[in-house]
Amino acid sequence: MSDRLTDVEISQEELAQIRERADKYEEQDKPLYRTRFRKEDIDFVDNAREDIPKLLAEIERLKASKEYCKRLVGELIHENAILKGEKPITVHLNGGDDE
Repeated sequence: MSDRLTDVEISQEELAQIRERADKYEEQDKPLYRTRFRKEDIDFVDNAREDIPKLLAEIERLKASKEYCKRLVGELIHENAILKGEKPITVHLNGGDDE
């Protein structure tokens, strides 16, 4: 597993497999503490070691893409105003996010 996976996009198939594992695990009746683990528990934890970094990388990639798009739209609005001979305005494209 690489140290950063920000260039890796999760395929729809991988995402479906992760969702299936998570849903399957959540549906199980499991006590909070146990001394013996079922194969399903071990498989879930084992897969989580790969799933979580992939999901975090996907979130980082999507956030970076979102920020790039917001900057690009702002630049286009600014350039459009200049081309129309209007006074450029500062546009905040936060959209109410707390990010």
